[in-house]
Amino acid sequence: ENASVFLNNVELLKERGYAFFKKHSLSCNQFSQDVLLENYKIVVKDRFELLNNDLRETLQKASIIGFEFEINSLENAFEVIHAGQKILKIERLSRLIFQIDNNHFSFCKKITREIVETYIPEKNRLEWFLILAIFYDNKLNSAIIQFSDVKYCETGPMLETNTAIH
Repeated sequence: ENASVFLNNVELLKERGYAFFKKHSLSCNQFSQDVLLENYKIVVKDRFELLNNDLRETLQKASIIGFEFEINSLENAFEVIHAGQKILKIERLSRLIFQIDNNHFSFCKKITREIVETYIPEKNRLEWFLILAIFYDNKLNSAIIQFSDVKYCETGPMLETNTAIH
């Protein structure tokens, strides 16, 4: 992911006796992957806590959308004001997410999104899932309405039938 996480992992493995220097090279004994997972959770938590409350909430809402998310979904579903600026600031400060293109972002790892989502209070999580579901339902319904506007077109009835099935 990035050098700081790698170095953090090496230091942890050295502290726990799994990694050691032998003849000017780093050697490593076998260890459980859970050791690094717990360390990664600490890294994510530390980076998350660097953010102010507004940025934390924005990142949490992004985690509800999914591993990859768009700025428009944050702005329109969750009414996050200046979502683009906030997400870019979160990327710069935390490195928990990265920009794919102008409007499209991703968490650096799937586990990162899952960890961030665990920081959301249960009440908010359920409310935000409902808000997102309603948002997507409304988008789907508006698409069906747009198709029904072409009923006088030769393919209009076919579009309505196919859209209603999906």
